[in-house]
Amino acid sequence: TPAAAGTNLATTGFTPVPTGIDWQALKKDDPDFDSCYGKPVTACTLVHGTGQHILLLGDSTAAMMIPTFTALANAHSFTLSVSVAAACPWQRDLFAASPLGAPTAGAQECKKVKDDVYDRVIPTLNPDVILTMNLGWEAPGDELSYLGPDLRRPGTMSRADMAAWLDRTTTDSLAQLRSGNRKVVFLEPTPFRTSFDPLVCLATATVAAECRYLADTQATTLEQVYRRLERHDDNVWSADLDRLVCPFLPICDPIIHGHVVKRDFDHLTRDYARSLAPALASYLRDNGVTP
Repeated sequence: TPAAAGTNLATTGFTPVPTGIDWQALKKDDPDFDSCYGKPVTACTLVHGTGQHILLLGDSTAAMMIPTFTALANAHSFTLSVSVAAACPWQRDLFAASPLGAPTAGAQECKKVKDDVYDRVIPTLNPDVILTMNLGWEAPGDELSYLGPDLRRPGTMSRADMAAWLDRTTTDSLAQLRSGNRKVVFLEPTPFRTSFDPLVCLATATVAAECRYLADTQATTLEQVYRRLERHDDNVWSADLDRLVCPFLPICDPIIHGHVVKRDFDHLTRDYARSLAPALASYLRDNGVTP
């Protein structure tokens, strides 16, 4: 289900690139990787409200959405908890491939974090809504990928076998998240090109149009899985965020309404992520996820 973009949009194409921006500082504006692994479960909770309890799970792209949902939770008195880890997909048995193709220390740490989330954190917090998000590792034409069930790179698997593995591990993980009749929202990966960093471009550009790029609008394998699962369960949603990041899809602008959109090839700046809170609040309300 698409998350609607704002209606009062004006192209920023020939807008001069703002002066006085510290591009290096913006690039280093990494998201906080909040989790309660090795800590009391209460350490996961960032906002305490009187309404529904929302839990955000996933990798660094989930982390980039923390400002969005922090603002949303504060505005609507939700409780927000977060468990995110870099290069760590939310699905319990799914791991990101390393450049060398073997399980890395990061993958082993990712497994520990996820086992803790599924076995301890979720049962203890007992959230009403779980939001999940991963980088689009399997996007066509990119070098990023997931490990297969044998913890090997998908080069050892056929495309069909990898698609089946993504379907299986996502479906199995969803069943665990849905325990207790919880609602689950898949936040679909946002558009990106690994070969192009808009922030690097903006640092030397004169007008924003120089740093536009075209996004691939074809649904990835994982997005297709999300959408199938949504069709078969009234308490599961697949939120397409593409037009929130690229209002003129397939054209993606580097600056929207004065906000620099990305701090690298894929991750949103805190400022832009925060600006998406009203649109996400409307999506959750209009789809019956929240009151």
